Amino acid sequence: MLYPSINDLLDIMENRYYLVIAVSKRARQIIDEQREGTMDSDDKPVNIATNEVAAHKIVVEKPELEMGELQDQL
Repeated sequence: MLYPSINDLLDIMENRYYLVIAVSKRARQIIDEQREGTMDSDDKPVNIATNEVAAHKIVVEKPELEMGELQDQL
């Protein structure tokens, strides 16, 4: 079984789409840091990002939309 499991991660983030976006954006940051030489690790960037989510090191901020903005989007 893989750790952390998807169920454990979904307990941290209520939405699987937020989870995927958060992990992918953090993995991209890790790749950029590895290219710059500021971070050195043999683990894959997605594994590092997933473990950071499990350790509550990543916080996802959801944008607040005004009622007018919501009506414009419809």
